[in-house]
Amino acid sequence: MKSSVAGRVLVVDEDWASLEALAQALREKGHSVSLATDGRTGLTRAAEVRAEVVLVDEALPVLDLRTFFDVIREDPRTSGAHLFVMGRGDPARLASLDARAEPVVKPFHAGEVAARIDDLLRAAHAPAEERELRGDLDQVALFDLLQVFAANARTGRLVLAQGDTDASIWVERGDVVDATAGGVSGEKALYRALAVTEGQFVFTPTEHVGKRRIQSSVSGLLMEAARRADEVERLAPSLPSRRALLRRSLDLRPEEAVAAEVMALLVEDRSVQELLDHAVAHDLEVLRALLRLIEEGAVEVLGIQVEEIDLCREDEALMLGAAAAELRRSGLKGVIRVGVIAEAREQIAAFCRALSAIRQFRPAVDPPAPAGSSVFGALGTLSIGGARLELFALPPDDSSLPMIAAFMAPSRAVMVLSSRAVSKNLVALLSDLDLRLVVAEPGWERPEGAAANLRGLLRA
Repeated sequence: MKSSVAGRVLVVDEDWASLEALAQALREKGHSVSLATDGRTGLTRAAEVRAEVVLVDEALPVLDLRTFFDVIREDPRTSGAHLFVMGRGDPARLASLDARAEPVVKPFHAGEVAARIDDLLRAAHAPAEERELRGDLDQVALFDLLQVFAANARTGRLVLAQGDTDASIWVERGDVVDATAGGVSGEKALYRALAVTEGQFVFTPTEHVGKRRIQSSVSGLLMEAARRADEVERLAPSLPSRRALLRRSLDLRPEEAVAAEVMALLVEDRSVQELLDHAVAHDLEVLRALLRLIEEGAVEVLGIQVEEIDLCREDEALMLGAAAAELRRSGLKGVIRVGVIAEAREQIAAFCRALSAIRQFRPAVDPPAPAGSSVFGALGTLSIGGARLELFALPPDDSSLPMIAAFMAPSRAVMVLSSRAVSKNLVALLSDLDLRLVVAEPGWERPEGAAANLRGLLRA
């Protein structure tokens, strides 16, 4: 029986029996099916047909599973695709391979899998019944909003904006399942978001496709958030400014876990806010531990404060925003990306510290992953003149060059922090991809230098 919609499905598997069975079952329902037997071909086909559903075997030839899913999510032509991972054994094991993918256990009945995909496609093509909800937090309290969403089993993303800061809360059938704020996520981010009492909110009905980082009930979360806010307010008079610099003054190794984490992070000078952002522990626990360490003399507060700076003058913002938009290749949508290549992880860390002092910069929720001598992943987003520019760390090792090709295809520029990270193979690849190579001027490890180099990249 044919479906009421015709969707676009990609199946990637070395096993031709699985390919043929799924293709036949899906085509009988009227869906367009593309097939591939390895990861690289699969990515090409996915982009060509703009796949809405992608099924891939866990033993993906040529390309590892995580990179395959990353590219699918990053490509604007496939970023909204529903992902399935196929394999044998425990479905929980398959689900743990990637939180973005729904497990399909082999051997499977092709008709049942096709029916599941058909349901997804019909739901995706159905007309939206819900509308966006906007308002001011000084008129509708965030606590009240979440209670209303819980009572009405709403699903969507709640975005809060206050000046240059923003936070997001995802709800699923009324439950709070995730949150992000600045560079943190999960419950830690939720408690930060719930402290916002001014600004605007926008609720958009949408599915949450990331990890479920929050498990507690809405009522429990709201009670705990209120308790934490009261405690932070009580501690505030005894604490240094969030921009104050901290230095470890004693080689102390506390037994208490949060205090030990604070001392480990202060192996280099950090501001209070930077300490809160880098710590795994929640803000309240970090502030309590910090206050004890200051009282014990293990940490000193320097008289210097990290001063925030603007990326540019106000009259330059629109021009630089337009220049940022030109870094996206013609005809493509999605994030505007600039690659950042460094010789070592320490250089990326220093650059991120400089970026954190720029008001228009927001660090990524998940830190970049180690890759070769450097790291790989999003550093954060720069908002300028209405454009949002993602800075993305790329390793310089020759073995990592295929990742540069995959992640920088929609973009036009790469910035290198050290000329020693530039190899002949890297130059050749960037030339083939028509990517402009910009070598950063000295001083990029300081906020003013980082801002100047970014302005220079946009003006070039």
